[in-house]
Amino acid sequence: MAPIECPPETREVRLLFADGRLATFHADATPATLTNVLQLSCGISSSAQQTPPSFAVDRHGDVWLLDENGTLFTIPRGTGTCIATGFDMTKAGGPFRMAFVADAGAPDKETLFIAVGTNKSAAGVPQNSELAALNLVGLPTAGARVTFQGWPMLTGTGDLGAGKGSLWGLFPSPATAMVTQNPRLKEISPETGALGPRDILEQAIVSPDLPRVVAWRGDFWIFVSGSRNLASRVSGVNGSPLVHADLGTELDGRPAELVAAAVSTCAPVR
Repeated sequence: MAPIECPPETREVRLLFADGRLATFHADATPATLTNVLQLSCGISSSAQQTPPSFAVDRHGDVWLLDENGTLFTIPRGTGTCIATGFDMTKAGGPFRMAFVADAGAPDKETLFIAVGTNKSAAGVPQNSELAALNLVGLPTAGARVTFQGWPMLTGTGDLGAGKGSLWGLFPSPATAMVTQNPRLKEISPETGALGPRDILEQAIVSPDLPRVVAWRGDFWIFVSGSRNLASRVSGVNGSPLVHADLGTELDGRPAELVAAAVSTCAPVR
């Protein structure tokens, strides 16, 4: 099989808003900008913040979206057309967050990793999670799982030069908190699920829910929604803040509340 080439738009960050609009975030622009706004045919309901949707972008530029009702869709690159896969969160064991990671020994191929929320609190918030790989051929769930305390946002990378990508999780702190104050950003081994020894985040982030995270050029972009949509680039070495961007409260003249962020394994890693 020929390598999966990366279309230019797969190198950018994608953002999803509560009204079902998808936009491209140009992280290298000064200031960072949003373009290519698409309205998805699968709507995101007003309850999206209570059960936030999750999405990932593959190397083709296609979007994989788990909506708040637990249905997994694909959205072909450059369109807003949602195509149901026939897979839903009940087959995974519950709602999940996801990210693609370049495969070891075959960095032009990738695996979709999911963190399934488990052990819900009285408020319905998962307090733990299970990491698994999702086989996209027929979409069965993987067998082996690793359990974490807390339910992380996931982000993955392409080949870092060692013939494989990396997987990262942004964990709430404390794990059961309704308001996140000091999230932990940790590397996760795609092979074993083991957590790395360091927390790659210095700054405290107060957010009504867990911030969204994407890996980008060896650093990370952290997105927070609330009264305004805010973005911060932090160092991948020590978590120190590098760039801040205020994305405002509107997108194309309409109110917009950010609910999810994703990047493909084609995004730059250096």
